Amino acid sequence: MSPSPHDGAGPRVGDEPDAGPAPPVRRRRSLSLKLRLLAIVAGVLLLGVGAAVAVILQGARQATVEEIDANLLFSRDLLGFFVADTRHLLSREDVERLSRVFQDLRHVRVSVASAPGEWVVLNQPSGDAAPPAWFEHLIVPADRDFPDIEFHGWGNASIRIQATPDDEVAEVWGEVTGLLPLMLGLLVAICLLVYAGFWFGLAPLRGLHEAFRRLETDDFTVRLPTDAVPELADTQRRFNHLVDVLARHNAERAALMRRLVTMQEDERRSIARELHDEMGPHLFGLRSRLSTLAWSAEAGDTATMPERVRAMQHGLEHLQQQVRRLLKQLRPPVLDDLGLAQALDGMVADWQRRHPEVDWVLARCDLTEMPDDAVQVTVYRAVQECLTNVARHAAATRAAVRLWIEAGARLRLDVTDDGAGRPDRLVPGMGLSGLRERVVALNGAMMLEAGDQGEGLRVSVTLPLTAFAPAD
Repeated sequence: MSPSPHDGAGPRVGDEPDAGPAPPVRRRRSLSLKLRLLAIVAGVLLLGVGAAVAVILQGARQATVEEIDANLLFSRDLLGFFVADTRHLLSREDVERLSRVFQDLRHVRVSVASAPGEWVVLNQPSGDAAPPAWFEHLIVPADRDFPDIEFHGWGNASIRIQATPDDEVAEVWGEVTGLLPLMLGLLVAICLLVYAGFWFGLAPLRGLHEAFRRLETDDFTVRLPTDAVPELADTQRRFNHLVDVLARHNAERAALMRRLVTMQEDERRSIARELHDEMGPHLFGLRSRLSTLAWSAEAGDTATMPERVRAMQHGLEHLQQQVRRLLKQLRPPVLDDLGLAQALDGMVADWQRRHPEVDWVLARCDLTEMPDDAVQVTVYRAVQECLTNVARHAAATRAAVRLWIEAGARLRLDVTDDGAGRPDRLVPGMGLSGLRERVVALNGAMMLEAGDQGEGLRVSVTLPLTAFAPAD
């Protein structure tokens, strides 16, 4: 039989192709605080260097223009003085003499024409390297025009003086290029010194980082000095306070875990004792009576059988009571049968019957949104514990139970009495301590406050409607 197109490992119609493993997420590595501060300092220094270079260039531009104008005027005056009495054609000796006079003049070019169209430059420019064109435009603006100066009247000879800023621009270029390495080197040296200063200056932050690392390993002995750096003193005090709070909470958590384990073992021990001491003998007695009843039936002795059956019924009823009491200790069956609202109604009504001298009041909202099972059991146990304490210890004349849903989907329970209990003098026993632990385990909160008008005691319990929901 030929294989089906869908046999094997090939994809079927409608199947989504396997995209393969997701590419790893790359984490952007951010600069450390030292490098960020160093970048800020380096940026400020670079701005300063740029401003200094701009000031130097502006000064060089103004000085170059002024010096060129001054050299043009000086050359004009010097040349006028030299040729004031010359009214003949310039000879070769005159040209050589003029060349020696103008050889050292800077920023100008002096040319002589002893014949029409034949210009001889008297002073040759220096052989310095020409600066870039853009730099020349920075020093000598393009719109700055230096007029030529010409002398005529020596026969057919003419002398022309032209501005040549190339040597001055080359000189400024040399100064700037020689200064920039020095400034950059100074910038690097300052950055290194600043980095070293940051390294020593940020030592308290490194100590804080190391303290957090030790705190992550549950080392609650770490402490920070609060007098090293005034700016970090408040942060260091807050860190030490945080360590104290975490150490206290860690100790409370450990104590809570020990208490939970102890309570669990005590509960198991109590159940085992109930089964052994109460149910064990009755079950053994029922077994013995059944054996006796079987022997009497085999022997035909029916006269004593009704009495033995009634004894067995009495033993079974006792066993049923023990089982109901044990189940009630483990979990209130009324919650499963009637729900939280009616269970609270029945509990308050039962206390009213048992203690009519106390005014028992229940004010509850309609629980349209039912809490989780663990929350219902906790609320029921809380009301049960508080009302038991009111009946046993408070000597109160009134006890009020209020239950409502707060904004944010949280259940609020208040049990208030006008008895002799006071929050500042109350020493919580096993009942209230166990209740607090149960509430905290469900991400709830429990407070003991003074009652109305400062009299009596109010036990306030706040729980999320959903068990183990995160606290607000």
